[in-house]
Amino acid sequence: VKGKLRCRRKLKRIIDPELSRASYSMDSIACFAVLASRCVKDDSRFRPTMAECVKELEQILFYSLLKCS
Repeated sequence: VKGKLRCRRKLKRIIDPELSRASYSMDSIACFAVLASRCVKDDSRFRPTMAECVKELEQILFYSLLKCS
């Protein structure tokens, strides 16, 4: 799955289509997938900290809400 997280075309194949129809844009889902791919790096030095993850998730949510309004 790691290789599919950074490619939008492949990502569209593995996500539940209801996610993009409901309340999340494909941009938000792609940003989340990029973050997830960084979280599963083999070398822990290249993984984001929990604080970085929280901050990035908040930003993804914020921009997602902006697009919806």
